Amino acid sequence: MENLSAIMPNCTQLDGVSEHLFMALMNILVAAKCSFPSPEKDYPLDYGPKLTDEEEFDFIVVGAGTAGSVVASRLSEIQDWKVLLLEAGGYPSATSEIPSLLFSLQGTKEDWQYVTEPSPTCCLGLKNKRCFWPRGKTLGGSSALNVMLYLRGNKNDYDRWEEMGNEGWNYDAAVKYFQKVERLADDSLKKHKFFGENGYLTLSTSEVKFTLKKSIKQAAKEIGLSTPEFESSLGFFDALLSIENGVRCSAAKAYLRNVKNRQNLYLATEAYVKKVLFQPNTKKASGVEVFINGKTLKLRAKKEVILSAGSINSPHLLMNSGIGPKDHLAQHKISLVQDLWVGNNLQDHMHVPLLLELDEDVDEQKRIADHLFNYFVHRKGPIGGVSLTNFVGFVNTKNDSVYPNIQYIPLLLPKTDQYLTAEVHRVFGMEDAQIQKEKKVLEHRSLLRMIIVNTYPESRGRVELKTNDPFEKPLIHPGYFTDPDGKDLQTMVEGIRLFQKIIKTSAFKKHNPKVIEPVSPNCKHLKFDTDDYWKCIIKDIGATTYHPAGTCKMGPKEDHSSVVSSRLTVHGVHNLRVIDASIMPKIVSVNLNGPTFMIAEKGAELIKEDWQNVRDEL
Repeated sequence: MENLSAIMPNCTQLDGVSEHLFMALMNILVAAKCSFPSPEKDYPLDYGPKLTDEEEFDFIVVGAGTAGSVVASRLSEIQDWKVLLLEAGGYPSATSEIPSLLFSLQGTKEDWQYVTEPSPTCCLGLKNKRCFWPRGKTLGGSSALNVMLYLRGNKNDYDRWEEMGNEGWNYDAAVKYFQKVERLADDSLKKHKFFGENGYLTLSTSEVKFTLKKSIKQAAKEIGLSTPEFESSLGFFDALLSIENGVRCSAAKAYLRNVKNRQNLYLATEAYVKKVLFQPNTKKASGVEVFINGKTLKLRAKKEVILSAGSINSPHLLMNSGIGPKDHLAQHKISLVQDLWVGNNLQDHMHVPLLLELDEDVDEQKRIADHLFNYFVHRKGPIGGVSLTNFVGFVNTKNDSVYPNIQYIPLLLPKTDQYLTAEVHRVFGMEDAQIQKEKKVLEHRSLLRMIIVNTYPESRGRVELKTNDPFEKPLIHPGYFTDPDGKDLQTMVEGIRLFQKIIKTSAFKKHNPKVIEPVSPNCKHLKFDTDDYWKCIIKDIGATTYHPAGTCKMGPKEDHSSVVSSRLTVHGVHNLRVIDASIMPKIVSVNLNGPTFMIAEKGAELIKEDWQNVRDEL
C-alpha cells in the first residue's frame, strides 16, 4: 500500500482524514479479498449451468434466503428426496462477511433495491418521498444484509397466532424450533438452558465495551426499567448476534455449509423464477418456469413447490402465477387459478430516529490501523461486530403489560467516522440539508441515532403487481400510519417521550446530550418538541426497520383474508406452500431474523410429516 501513488499516479491526492479513511478502506477491501474463502468452500457448487428443460425434482424451493436455506437443508436430510434450491442472486461477496460493513450491500447487486410508492402518510422528507426497502438478493437473502440481531420474541407474539385459528403455532410449540436453530458460542449463557446448543446457527455476544451502553443501562434502572442478562419481553439487554468468530453467519452459511456435498441437494444461482406451473385443468402445482443462463426452462416438482422468496417476492410470484385477488389479476390479464388475498396484510416495523449529539469516548479513526490488524489477524474487535446496535430495549408506554409496544435500537456514529456516517445517510435516503447538519456535529462530537420502533403496528399495507411482466418490480404500498384511530403515530410519540426521560437521568447526563432538531421544511411551522411536531417528523423521516411480513397470511379457510393454512399449504391448490415471514398473520414484536428461522424449521418438519403420512398410506 506504500506504493499506491506509483500504481495510480494520476489519481487526485487526498490528505488528512480523507487520506486516512481512503487507505483504511483500501486495506479492508484488499484484506477481505484475500482472507475469506471462495464461495465453493462454504456453499454447494452451482448446478445451474447443468439444468435442462423439464428436469425433475421431488421438491423445488424458490429462494435461498433465511427460510429457503433452512427448508432445502432439512428436506435434503431425506436421501430419497431430490431437492432443488433456486436463488435469483449469486454467491455472497466478501463484504457481506464483515459485520461492521452491514450497510454497504444496500443498493448493490446483492440487494433487490426496492422502494415504496409515494404516500401522504410517510417518507415525506426522504428523497423522492420514498422509503428504501432493501431485501437480500444473494445466498442467505436478507440474513446476508441485516444487522444480525437474533431475538425470539415473546409468548404473546405466537400465542395470538394460535388464537387466530392456527393450531400448533403457540409460543410453547415454537420454542422447540427455535432451539433447533440455535448454537451458542457464549458458554456463559448455556447455564440458563433457555437457548439451544446444537443447532446450525452460531450465536454470539458482543465483545466491544462502550461507556454509553453502561450509561443507558444505569439510566434505565433510574426510571424503573429492567436490565435482564439476556432476552426478555421487557428491558434493556444484549441481543444475541448471528456472528461466528467475527464473521457473519447467514442462513446459507449456517444451513448449507455443512451439507454442501449432499448428492441429493442441488443449488442454482442467478435463477429468476417467473411463475409456478400447474397441471392442465387442475390446481396442482407441477413445477416452475425459471429464467437462467439466458433462457427459460420448465422444471418439474414431483411432490411440492415451496416459495421462500420473502414478504415481497413470494406474493409477487403467486400473483404472476394466477393466485391472488381476482380483480387485481384480471386488471393485469393474468388467468385466475385461485382467488386469494395475496399481497395484502403487509406489516412492517417503521422507526423514527431520535438524534442526539453527545460525548462518547469512541474515536474509531485514531485506532483504525489497530482495528484492521486485530480483525484480519485475529477476527477480533469492532470490525467484527455491530457497535452498540445489539444493546436493545423493549418497553410498554401504555400500561403495566409484560409485552412491549416500543423497541429501542441504538446506532452510534463516532465523531470523525466519515465512512459509517456516509453509509447511514445513503441507506436512509436523507436529504442533503440533514446530512450536512449531522456532518457538522460529527466534526466535534459523536451522534446517537436512537431508533424508536413501534413493535405492534395497527396499519396495514399491500404489495401489488405493476404489470404482468414477471421481471417488473412490484408496487409496495407500506401503509404506514393509515390506521383510522392514529394509534401508531401516538405510540411512536410515546416512545420518544420515554427516551427523553432516559436522557434526563443523572447516568445519561454525563454525556452532555443534546437533542438535534431534524431539518424538515414540512414541519418547520410547528413548535419544536410538541406532540404535533413529532408526529410530523415521524411522517417525514420515519423509515423501515427492514421487517416486512404478513403478505401471505396464515389462517383457516374461513378467514377470507388468509392465503395459507396452519400447515403452510396455499388454500385451494395442491402441492404448493409458502414458508417465510410472509405467512405471519400478525407481525412479532422483534427483528424477524430469529422468527423466520423458526418458521422455516417448523415448515420443513410439516412437509416431512405430510409426505411420511403419504408413504404410510401406500
